[in-house]
Amino acid sequence: MSTNSTPPAPAAPPRRAVTCSLSPSPLQPTTPGYAVRHAVFVAEQGKPLNVEFDAVDQLPTTLHYYAVDAVTNEPLAACRVFPIDKVAESGRPGTVARLGRMGCVVAARGQGCAKTLCQYVHEDLRQRGFVAVMIHARLHKEGFYTKLGYKRTSDRIFVEVGMDHVEMELAL
Repeated sequence: MSTNSTPPAPAAPPRRAVTCSLSPSPLQPTTPGYAVRHAVFVAEQGKPLNVEFDAVDQLPTTLHYYAVDAVTNEPLAACRVFPIDKVAESGRPGTVARLGRMGCVVAARGQGCAKTLCQYVHEDLRQRGFVAVMIHARLHKEGFYTKLGYKRTSDRIFVEVGMDHVEMELAL
């Protein structure tokens, strides 16, 4: 009989069932996406309210996506997407989207909520005719986006709102 002195790895948190949707523009303080972004970027990270919620949120072309718990309807993750004037890295003609303000509340991290929301966004953007989606990913989140199929567009690391970022793109 052999004994294993290495304890088993902790179990991954259970995946949470979520429902993803799109809020109408402009973004309103009563929407789930606003609640998530306020919790993550303003309350948790200390970003000023007027920096987190800017003029881009008011544009009619900005899409506001969010994910809520499928049972409790609790807001869990959110992001915004808007068209940009950029040629896709693939060279394929068409409109490129910029995904930003991606956030997930602390209690839902590691449970697949942000991944599910990104997959929902990607499919919706495909249906809307976008050819690619570009992000400025925080450097420590690069692995998350790589697993979703994003690729770095260069080796450049740059500072945005005081944090290291890289530009990445996903062909749709």
